[in-house]
Amino acid sequence: MMKKLFLLLLVFSTGAVLAQECDPDSLAKLPGRWKKAGPGAISGIKADDLARERANLTKIYNALAAKYTPVGLVVDYAQAFSKNGTQKWYGDPYYLAMYLLSYLCDPNDPEKKKMYVSIASSTNVNVIANALPKFDLYAAELEQDDFRGYLKAGSKPVWKGDYWYLGEEADADQNIKGYTTEEVFIVTYTDTLPFYYLTRKEYLHLTRARIEKEIKGGSEYHNQYLSRVDKYLNEADAEYLAELAVVNWNDEERFNGFGEEGAKGTFWAIRPNTAYFRKNLPLSTPQFITLVVKKTNDDAVYEQNADAIRQAIDLKMLRGMLGK
Repeated sequence: MMKKLFLLLLVFSTGAVLAQECDPDSLAKLPGRWKKAGPGAISGIKADDLARERANLTKIYNALAAKYTPVGLVVDYAQAFSKNGTQKWYGDPYYLAMYLLSYLCDPNDPEKKKMYVSIASSTNVNVIANALPKFDLYAAELEQDDFRGYLKAGSKPVWKGDYWYLGEEADADQNIKGYTTEEVFIVTYTDTLPFYYLTRKEYLHLTRARIEKEIKGGSEYHNQYLSRVDKYLNEADAEYLAELAVVNWNDEERFNGFGEEGAKGTFWAIRPNTAYFRKNLPLSTPQFITLVVKKTNDDAVYEQNADAIRQAIDLKMLRGMLGK
C-alpha cells in the first residue's frame, strides 16, 4: 500500500512539474535531476582495464552526486573510454562527461508554454583521467612519425599547492552575450607536470628535421627557412638557446624567429614528460586527472550549477586516486 502511495505521489509531482506554466524564474528554481546517458564510447581499451576504469569514474560520480544536486536543469552524464595510435601508453584516457541542459519554455508559442528540457548547451563539465585535451596531451609518448614532434600549449599552468590551474579563458569578446568560458585544473602526483617545455635549441632541431623532409620532398621554397634555423643554431649564444621556445602560431610551418612570452598568437612547444609517469602500472591507473569546466555566461542557471559542480568535485580525492 505504501509503495503504491509513493508511486502515486511521484506521478503527481512529476506531472505538476511538467505542467509548470512558462515562467523562466520559476523554472530556474525547480528541482533538477541527473540523467544517465547511454553506455558511452569504448575504443582500444582492454576488458580488465575497462572494468577498473568504470569503477573509478563511478567513484568520482558518486562522490559528486552526494554533494551536489542539480537545480533548474538536467545533468546528462556519460562515461567514455577511447584511445588510438601505436605509441607507448602509460595510462588509458577515460572521461566522465556532464552536459548541463536547462529547463526552458516559450511564452509566445502555445505548443511550448509548458516546460521542456533543452537538447544542447555550451555548458559542460568533464573529469578526464590521463588526458589534457586542451594541449592534445595523453599519458603516452608521441608517435615516432608525429608531424611536428611536439605539442602546443597556448597557456601555462600555475601551481596552486594541490593542483595546477590553467586559468579561465573566454571564447569570444566578453561584451558579446552568451560567450563561454573554460577553466582547466590538472591534478598531478606532485608539483611536476606530465609534460615539459622545449628549449629554443630543442625546438630548432625538431624544426630543422621537419624542414629537411619538406626539402627532400621537392619543396626548395623551404631552403630559406632551413638557412634561418641554422643561423640561430650556429650564431645564438647558449643562454639564448636555453630559454623556452615561444612560437608564433603563423610561423610553425616555417621559421621566422621566436615570439615573446604572453604575446597574442603564440604558444609554448611541449612534449610528454615520460619521466613523470610511473611505469608498469595497469593502464586503468590514473596518472594525472584533468577537470574542465566550460560554462555559458549571462545565464544564471548554467553559471550557478557549473560553479556548484566545481566546488563539489574534491580535487584532493582525485589526487588520492593517482597511481592506484
